[in-house]
Amino acid sequence: MRPHSPRLFALLLVALGVSAVAEATIYTGSPKLHFRVDRPQHDYVDGDVTLDKVVVNHCGGGSTTYDLDESVEPVGGHTVDIDAGDHCTAVFHWSSNLSIDGPSYTVGHNGSTTTIVFDDTIDEVYLSPCSVTSGTMTGGCPRLYAWVN
Repeated sequence: MRPHSPRLFALLLVALGVSAVAEATIYTGSPKLHFRVDRPQHDYVDGDVTLDKVVVNHCGGGSTTYDLDESVEPVGGHTVDIDAGDHCTAVFHWSSNLSIDGPSYTVGHNGSTTTIVFDDTIDEVYLSPCSVTSGTMTGGCPRLYAWVN
Protein backbone atom coordinates (compact mmCIF):
# COMPACT_ATOMS: atom_id res chain seq x y z
CA MET A 1 0.00 0.00 0.00
CA ARG A 2 1.14 3.54 -0.64
CA PRO A 3 1.94 5.84 2.32
CA HIS A 4 -1.16 7.47 3.79
CA SER A 5 -3.31 5.09 1.78
CA PRO A 6 -7.05 5.79 2.03
CA ARG A 7 -7.62 2.02 2.05
CA LEU A 8 -5.28 1.60 5.04
CA PHE A 9 -7.09 4.39 6.83
CA ALA A 10 -10.49 2.85 6.04
CA LEU A 11 -9.26 -0.56 7.28
CA LEU A 12 -8.05 1.07 10.48
CA LEU A 13 -11.45 2.70 10.97
CA VAL A 14 -13.19 -0.64 10.42
CA ALA A 15 -10.85 -2.32 12.91
CA LEU A 16 -11.75 0.37 15.44
CA GLY A 17 -15.45 -0.15 14.73
CA VAL A 18 -15.88 3.15 12.95
CA SER A 19 -17.53 3.27 9.54
CA ALA A 20 -15.93 5.22 6.72
CA VAL A 21 -18.44 7.08 4.56
CA ALA A 22 -16.32 7.08 1.41
CA GLU A 23 -12.81 6.20 0.41
CA ALA A 24 -10.54 8.81 -1.02
CA THR A 25 -8.54 8.56 -4.17
CA ILE A 26 -5.79 11.12 -4.55
CA TYR A 27 -5.07 12.24 -8.09
CA THR A 28 -1.97 14.25 -8.97
CA GLY A 29 -0.83 16.08 -12.07
CA SER A 30 -3.55 16.84 -14.63
CA PRO A 31 -6.12 14.06 -14.23
CA LYS A 32 -8.68 13.32 -16.90
CA LEU A 33 -12.04 11.76 -16.03
CA HIS A 34 -13.10 9.51 -18.91
CA PHE A 35 -16.47 7.83 -19.30
CA ARG A 36 -18.45 5.82 -21.80
CA VAL A 37 -21.80 4.04 -21.88
CA ASP A 38 -21.98 0.39 -22.86
CA ARG A 39 -23.22 -2.99 -21.71
CA PRO A 40 -21.59 -6.44 -21.56
CA GLN A 41 -22.84 -7.34 -25.07
CA HIS A 42 -20.84 -4.38 -26.51
CA ASP A 43 -23.44 -3.93 -29.24
CA TYR A 44 -24.25 -0.23 -28.91
CA VAL A 45 -23.70 1.75 -32.10
CA ASP A 46 -23.95 5.38 -30.95
CA GLY A 47 -25.93 7.68 -28.73
CA ASP A 48 -26.63 11.18 -27.57
CA VAL A 49 -26.98 13.00 -24.24
CA THR A 50 -26.32 16.53 -23.00
CA LEU A 51 -23.89 16.69 -20.10
CA ASP A 52 -24.72 19.85 -18.16
CA LYS A 53 -21.99 19.60 -15.54
CA VAL A 54 -19.83 17.29 -13.45
CA VAL A 55 -19.50 17.94 -9.72
CA VAL A 56 -16.43 16.39 -8.07
CA ASN A 57 -16.84 16.01 -4.29
CA HIS A 58 -13.66 16.24 -2.26
CA CYS A 59 -13.11 13.93 0.69
CA GLY A 60 -11.96 16.77 2.92
CA GLY A 61 -15.17 18.67 2.21
CA GLY A 62 -16.29 20.94 -0.57
CA SER A 63 -16.65 20.28 -4.27
CA THR A 64 -15.62 21.58 -7.67
CA THR A 65 -18.18 22.08 -10.42
CA TYR A 66 -17.17 21.72 -14.06
CA ASP A 67 -19.83 23.47 -16.15
CA LEU A 68 -19.94 21.84 -19.58
CA ASP A 69 -23.34 22.07 -21.31
CA GLU A 70 -22.04 19.75 -24.05
CA SER A 71 -23.78 17.29 -26.33
CA VAL A 72 -21.73 14.12 -26.02
CA GLU A 73 -21.71 10.79 -27.82
CA PRO A 74 -21.64 8.48 -24.78
CA VAL A 75 -20.93 5.21 -26.62
CA GLY A 76 -17.71 6.61 -28.10
CA GLY A 77 -16.86 8.14 -24.74
CA HIS A 78 -16.03 11.57 -23.42
CA THR A 79 -13.31 13.16 -21.28
CA VAL A 80 -13.48 15.90 -18.65
CA ASP A 81 -10.31 17.56 -17.34
CA ILE A 82 -10.48 17.71 -13.54
CA ASP A 83 -8.22 19.25 -10.93
CA ALA A 84 -5.79 17.15 -8.94
CA GLY A 85 -6.90 16.36 -5.41
CA ASP A 86 -8.39 14.01 -2.85
CA HIS A 87 -11.69 13.04 -4.50
CA CYS A 88 -14.47 10.79 -3.21
CA THR A 89 -17.27 11.00 -5.79
CA ALA A 90 -18.29 12.65 -9.04
CA VAL A 91 -21.87 13.42 -10.03
CA PHE A 92 -22.73 13.67 -13.72
CA HIS A 93 -25.66 16.05 -14.30
CA TRP A 94 -27.54 15.28 -17.53
CA SER A 95 -29.82 17.94 -19.02
CA SER A 96 -31.37 15.59 -21.58
CA ASN A 97 -32.46 11.97 -21.73
CA LEU A 98 -29.80 9.46 -22.71
CA SER A 99 -30.59 7.81 -26.04
CA ILE A 100 -28.56 4.84 -27.29
CA ASP A 101 -28.89 3.12 -30.66
CA GLY A 102 -28.13 -0.57 -30.92
CA PRO A 103 -28.12 -2.69 -34.07
CA SER A 104 -31.93 -3.00 -34.15
CA TYR A 105 -33.25 -0.96 -31.22
CA THR A 106 -33.06 2.32 -29.33
CA VAL A 107 -32.85 2.34 -25.55
CA GLY A 108 -33.21 5.35 -23.29
CA HIS A 109 -32.52 6.41 -19.73
CA ASN A 110 -34.02 9.54 -18.21
CA GLY A 111 -32.09 9.91 -14.96
CA SER A 112 -30.97 13.46 -14.24
CA THR A 113 -27.80 12.47 -12.34
CA THR A 114 -25.35 9.57 -12.14
CA THR A 115 -22.83 9.22 -9.31
CA ILE A 116 -19.52 7.38 -9.40
CA VAL A 117 -17.25 6.60 -6.45
CA PHE A 118 -13.57 7.22 -7.10
CA ASP A 119 -11.30 4.25 -6.45
CA ASP A 120 -8.30 2.60 -8.08
CA THR A 121 -10.88 0.82 -10.26
CA ILE A 122 -14.19 2.70 -10.53
CA ASP A 123 -17.24 0.43 -10.38
CA GLU A 124 -19.65 0.54 -13.31
CA VAL A 125 -22.98 2.24 -12.64
CA TYR A 126 -26.22 0.77 -13.98
CA LEU A 127 -28.32 3.40 -15.76
CA SER A 128 -31.63 2.07 -14.55
CA PRO A 129 -34.47 2.23 -15.19
CA CYS A 130 -34.15 2.14 -18.94
CA SER A 131 -36.74 1.70 -21.63
CA VAL A 132 -36.60 0.39 -25.17
CA THR A 133 -38.13 3.13 -27.32
CA SER A 134 -37.95 1.28 -30.64
CA GLY A 135 -37.15 -2.24 -31.82
CA THR A 136 -36.43 -5.17 -29.54
CA MET A 137 -33.55 -5.46 -27.10
CA THR A 138 -32.71 -8.33 -24.80
CA GLY A 139 -30.30 -8.00 -21.92
CA GLY A 140 -29.85 -5.32 -19.33
CA CYS A 141 -29.82 -1.55 -19.17
CA PRO A 142 -26.87 0.62 -20.19
CA ARG A 143 -23.97 1.07 -17.79
CA LEU A 144 -21.67 4.00 -17.27
CA TYR A 145 -18.00 3.02 -17.16
CA ALA A 146 -15.53 5.62 -15.85
CA TRP A 147 -11.79 5.82 -15.24
CA VAL A 148 -9.19 8.48 -14.46
CA ASN A 149 -5.69 8.83 -15.86
